[in-house]
Amino acid sequence: MKVNKYLASTLAALLLVGCGDELPTQGNTGGGNDGNGNGGDVTPPPGPTLDDLNILSYGFTDWSNWSSGTVAKEINDATYGAAVQLTGGTDWGDMASSIAWGYLDQSTFNTAGYTHANFKVKSTSATTVEVAVTSVQDGDDKQLHQLSSGTALGNGWVQMQVPIETSSATTYFALTFTGADSVTIADIHLSQEEGTTTPPQPANDQFVLVGESASDTDMAFSDTTVQEWGTGTDFDGNINYLGQNSWRITSGPKTPEQGNWGAVLVFDDAFKKDLSEFNYLEVSIATEGGFDSYAVSIASDGVTQEITLPVDDTKHDAWQKVRVPMSDFALEFANVQTMAIMGKGGVSGDSTFHVADYQFIKTQTPEKDSDRASDFVIIDPDRTTSVPEASYGEWSTGTTFDGTGNYLGKNAWSIERGPNTPEQGNWGAVLALAHKDGVTNTLADLAKHTNLSLQVAATEGFTKFEVFLSTNVDGKESSKGVPFGLKNKDGWNEINIDLDAYGLNLSHINQIAVHGTFDPNVASGQILYVTDFHAYDSQTHAKRDHNDYGDAFVLISSTGETSDFKPDDSNFINEGNATLNEWSTGTTIDSEASYLGEAAWQLTQGAGWGAVIAFTGDDFGALQSFDFDMTQYKTLSFKLATEGKLKDFKLHVGSARGNAYETLLTPTPTADWQTYTVDMSKFPLDVDQIVQLAVMGSGTPGDGGSFYITDLKFSK
Repeated sequence: MKVNKYLASTLAALLLVGCGDELPTQGNTGGGNDGNGNGGDVTPPPGPTLDDLNILSYGFTDWSNWSSGTVAKEINDATYGAAVQLTGGTDWGDMASSIAWGYLDQSTFNTAGYTHANFKVKSTSATTVEVAVTSVQDGDDKQLHQLSSGTALGNGWVQMQVPIETSSATTYFALTFTGADSVTIADIHLSQEEGTTTPPQPANDQFVLVGESASDTDMAFSDTTVQEWGTGTDFDGNINYLGQNSWRITSGPKTPEQGNWGAVLVFDDAFKKDLSEFNYLEVSIATEGGFDSYAVSIASDGVTQEITLPVDDTKHDAWQKVRVPMSDFALEFANVQTMAIMGKGGVSGDSTFHVADYQFIKTQTPEKDSDRASDFVIIDPDRTTSVPEASYGEWSTGTTFDGTGNYLGKNAWSIERGPNTPEQGNWGAVLALAHKDGVTNTLADLAKHTNLSLQVAATEGFTKFEVFLSTNVDGKESSKGVPFGLKNKDGWNEINIDLDAYGLNLSHINQIAVHGTFDPNVASGQILYVTDFHAYDSQTHAKRDHNDYGDAFVLISSTGETSDFKPDDSNFINEGNATLNEWSTGTTIDSEASYLGEAAWQLTQGAGWGAVIAFTGDDFGALQSFDFDMTQYKTLSFKLATEGKLKDFKLHVGSARGNAYETLLTPTPTADWQTYTVDMSKFPLDVDQIVQLAVMGSGTPGDGGSFYITDLKFSK
């Protein structure tokens, strides 16, 4: 990875290593302190109670500048008493004032239970502060805050109270003021604020990744925040491009064979806020061209989702602003781990795009349901199951499982690779639940639930994991698996899946499974451990923007009824409400035909396998859901006739999540008009996520068979 610059004003923060050289006890640093102004070692006091932990009087023996060159001096402020005067240093390259409190012998101290860091600060040169709580055991929490977010106290002082993530084995508590040559701090203490949730909600209606200046970001940067996933991407985080502060992202010199599939900017482990109340992701992109497509990928609680962005690669030297509803990702956003923005394809060492105004925004507070559905317990040795009628299977893999085990201190199900060979169908370790009376029966109604949560651990030898759901509504079936990953390879992982990711009719779940796929190079011994597997209700269901078309959304009419179909054939504008296509079959579409005295559309087979007419939601980066609230419409109806050369007529309905439902038309179409009416509540898909409706007939290529369709509409 080649990095020209990260962020000029946070360079020092990126270089912090968690603990480091202590301030010498004499001279240019202010010395160690035993709480009474005396240098030297003291016996560490016992761990704190939930009374406020006063940093200056706690008895820390190491007042470190983390090799920044900062000089610390204890003073007595006329207003606030005991204080510390920091004189910045440039040993990190840029000016910074930094101080960290801990112990010379590297003893740890207990900050668990504290929710906020509090301090008063006075400076004419500081604009931001990085608050750090470091721990070898639990990892480092470093969060960057604007001093302007604090409360002005007068005479230049500002009161800061900021959320922190704490640890029972804390090594250092630190404050760093990047770019500041002089800072005074007082009344420094940790507190437990009643009603605090972790991680905390952002205070504003936006969470900024890339803002108006290099320091305008809400991310908590560390030296591992910025990544490029092995592509060799070259980026610069301090660029003014076309009048805007931006990151420049350029395809690196690696070849595709060396892993260069595109240019990607990854931010990892920098989101210390609960982002679940934001409803849009916004970004401005300016491309210099050369990429095949653009996308954003977000990982949270073990699940990763990717959205294609509607960026016109041929439009150079101009900013293109994109707004994506966060509901499109179908993720739980309380614990975002990684975000990546990328241009795919491109020319090595040349293709470049720029990113600015990259942020989450909240235009309205999410509405909470008044009632909360009870947890639906699937697998949990410590709780009564909600599926006592379930039978347990392993999809003919030979998997063995045990619901009475314990792993790393947790009661859990063990799901172990069986003795069957791959040739005998043994591809993974599977635990599948279905109704004891067969898979045509409903096992679970999860329509009032929003998420699946489970804790997972695994031995080595798996390549991927998945939670699978299928649904069966009066014989109509569809299914979907949602992959997840394990960040902690040696312990337990919390996995949280938004049920919207399945795109299914959740009222009729007939099978639930969790499985891991083997690495073919590992012969045996793989075990998957699962516990606390349940569905829960966050009381916040995805809300999508909809247009109102009255009692019906009309696509084709024989009676002169006005069509609501507004085609939009551009992938880069969002001005219509649907897109028309024929699945690359070469079907000829005549929208002004007539058959048996009725206005209709004629679909004539070309060189492909059949004749197809497909209506989709607007193609805007990727296919969108239809822009009306399909949950308000009860029936889909149309009339169809054929001239005889086509057969096997089908209705196809596709979901935004990639799954679909397809059925043969009954009765079989003839040369006379047949009317077809479909009860949409019987679809096995989530109707609010339908992105495609297609009607088709198959035939011999070149025969020129055709069919006619009219009065195609959704009705309330």
